[in-house]
Amino acid sequence: MAPEPVKFRRFTDAPILNPYIARAEATLVALKKGLGDKNASRITAKYLDGLGGAEMPGAGELKQGYKLRADDVKDYQDQWNSLDDQIAELAAVSADVANDVTTQVDILEGAVKDILADVVDDPPDRPTAVEQVGAVEAIDKVIGKAVDAVWAAFNELDRQAWNSPPGGGNTNGGGAPSGGAPPWTPSFGSNLPADTYTGGDPATDATAAPLEGGERASAENIYRRLIDKYGLTPAQAAGIIGNMQVEAPGLNTGAYNPKEGAYGLCQWLGGRRENLNAFAAAQGKPVSDWETQVDFMMHELGGKESAAFNRLKATDTPGAAAAVFDYYYERSSGEMRDQRIANANNVATAMTNVAA
Repeated sequence: MAPEPVKFRRFTDAPILNPYIARAEATLVALKKGLGDKNASRITAKYLDGLGGAEMPGAGELKQGYKLRADDVKDYQDQWNSLDDQIAELAAVSADVANDVTTQVDILEGAVKDILADVVDDPPDRPTAVEQVGAVEAIDKVIGKAVDAVWAAFNELDRQAWNSPPGGGNTNGGGAPSGGAPPWTPSFGSNLPADTYTGGDPATDATAAPLEGGERASAENIYRRLIDKYGLTPAQAAGIIGNMQVEAPGLNTGAYNPKEGAYGLCQWLGGRRENLNAFAAAQGKPVSDWETQVDFMMHELGGKESAAFNRLKATDTPGAAAAVFDYYYERSSGEMRDQRIANANNVATAMTNVAA
């Protein structure tokens, strides 16, 4: 079924507003086309029975043909049933998310139409510059609300996925899709202690090495600073630290990748590294100072990286925060996203008793 066309009001003389309307209209048309017919289906475990021509082997066959013990047979049967139940549960939540997104798009379309209908145009179809700018700002706000609602739906999917890991609760298998735009299905990669992970992105870990003058930052200190000074939630702070543990093994502020010239807790490079140097100089502190690097990161998030910050603020689980921070701020290859998510969850667990 083809999506319903999007058609917004235009004005005879509105050189500020009309191009913005055209852009919003074209974007919504493309978005609705991508979302399809708004009828993502919820499936049940019963629906999965027999799919792929696969039926659970009988207990006698398992015992005799494969020489399994009774306990092994029961475990196999439990895992089979658990697979159907959990896949059906995740599919149901995913369908709800998809349908919620399409609902939000419809709400957004109606809100934009209402805003344009309320534009004061006297003389007719010739709103003032102030009216045009005001309409643009109003449309921007309703788009922001729609984005927040969609991220809330994604967070719910993320929460459901972590509550129902594949394999009946085994959290030591699988992996996140690498790269690509969110939402991601959270992965359940190696559950290593947060401060003992020593890997990096595959593209950089072979040559990454600390520079002279670096210091090993404390995960707890960074966590406290992000919450106490900058008002981040525990989940968001954990998501950031989970990324830093991949970018700068051991949270070494002097971590350096000579191949790319990337440096520091967030592996800044190029112009961003130059900005870090200038920021540190303005503070009268060495560039290797952990507080300076954290403050510079937040300085970026409050400025040129504000789009990443807005998406980070919409997350409410460590896994979602880690994935969003990786995709929008670090902009890595995505190959280590599962490790970043695992790190973030470990940090969140370790910091449970840390006073915020």
